[in-house]
Amino acid sequence: MRCYREIKEMLLLALNALIVFNGTTAYSQQVTVNASTAISVPTGVFFGTVGSVTIQSSGAVKNDGTIGVQGDFTNNGGALNSGTGKISFLGGTAIQSLKTSASTLYDLTVSKTSGKVTLSDDAAISHQLTMTSGDIETGTHNLVFTPSALCFVECNSSRVIGNAVMQDRSVGIGALSFLDFDMAAGVDNIGNVSITRVSGPAGICSNGTNSGIACYWLITPTTQPVSGRNVTFHWLTDLDNSKDFSTYEAEVWRYSGSQWLYVPNSAYATSSFSLWTSPTIVTTSLTKWTISTGGSPLPVELLSFDARCANNKVKLNWVTASETNNDYFTIERSKDNNIFEKVLDYPGAGNSNHLISYSAIDDSPYAGNSYYRLKQTDFDGIFTYSGIVPVSCGQEQDFDLISVIQGTHDHEIEMTFVAVGGEQYTYGVYDITGKLMMESAGVAASGINEVHIEMGFIAESLYMVTLQTSEKSFSRKVVLK
Repeated sequence: MRCYREIKEMLLLALNALIVFNGTTAYSQQVTVNASTAISVPTGVFFGTVGSVTIQSSGAVKNDGTIGVQGDFTNNGGALNSGTGKISFLGGTAIQSLKTSASTLYDLTVSKTSGKVTLSDDAAISHQLTMTSGDIETGTHNLVFTPSALCFVECNSSRVIGNAVMQDRSVGIGALSFLDFDMAAGVDNIGNVSITRVSGPAGICSNGTNSGIACYWLITPTTQPVSGRNVTFHWLTDLDNSKDFSTYEAEVWRYSGSQWLYVPNSAYATSSFSLWTSPTIVTTSLTKWTISTGGSPLPVELLSFDARCANNKVKLNWVTASETNNDYFTIERSKDNNIFEKVLDYPGAGNSNHLISYSAIDDSPYAGNSYYRLKQTDFDGIFTYSGIVPVSCGQEQDFDLISVIQGTHDHEIEMTFVAVGGEQYTYGVYDITGKLMMESAGVAASGINEVHIEMGFIAESLYMVTLQTSEKSFSRKVVLK
């Protein structure tokens, strides 16, 4: 059921509406505004045409009322002053187009019988988008919402398909809700935040045969929320991309820049009519996000992989933050960084939503320089590779930090380094505020040294571990869970 104002607009169009045109009245099927015809639509006045409106480069339009079109609205570089007015697309099933030529619209309404409005260039809205019936399809262009724009409501029969962009707006320690992304207030001042939501076919993120919903979000703050923020995602059921959220748990995935990382939540998406809501998760990294299900997971989250030589053996360490459908790992090596051979297989955890540290030894490495990589294989045979790590064996190793990972026991940090032997070292553990939590010292043995740091009852968080000798200094981050 449409509101009274929309019904009034449609009736006026049906009567071949009265328009204000250079201070006179006229009827029109097509309206072209050029140097000899300027249009001013005052507040409360409806200017409608059953055809299209075209503003030539020499034309001028001032709109504080409503311009209703059943055809296209095209600005070819003229002076379009949107004032506090509205552009309303009121056509039938035919495709209508919008071209603004960098002019910002105040209000935009789509109230077609069905069908869509396509963008011929980027379009910006400074106040309100109203979606009643019919879609906006952006194509390669952007529908931009300025910092003053209000939230808008979509449904499966009337939505934005493609690129929707919320420009930078001040958030600080406050909350934010826009483009189906909700973020609670927090203690960290994250400055300004922008959001890009890509929906439809272009919004599908894939890994091999697996994929997410037909929507992803790119969240960009001035400063990341190091203390964490609660965030929730919403999407229309039409964007499910054949995912079954009534049978499988919703999985929230974050892109690290090189791979998709699973953020554990262990809950089903909830449905309110045509809209799904993801479980709320806590994050310290606002970046690119999408949603999938346990029935169509994205890849294993590999946090690190390194290889170091000591005592003519190569120790390999890797850490996963989560695993889904993970059958096994394979260590591979190469002499020329081109042809790789298998060293060993190592069983995976199958499915996991917590940190797991792995370690393996190559007892017979190549002498001199060589290269190692990690291959991860799913139960369905799909595999991915890590980055390549160079190693040098057969030469005396300088003091070097190999890895800092969560230990096998709760609240334990495992630090591994290599040394010639006899070097005095100190290490420290700091929290995210820079407060020193623990400090100790020791004398290094020759070869690989492993130090187990028992942290006691300490909060689950991000910590910084430092290692120093008289000549060298190292630091690594580690997450304790």
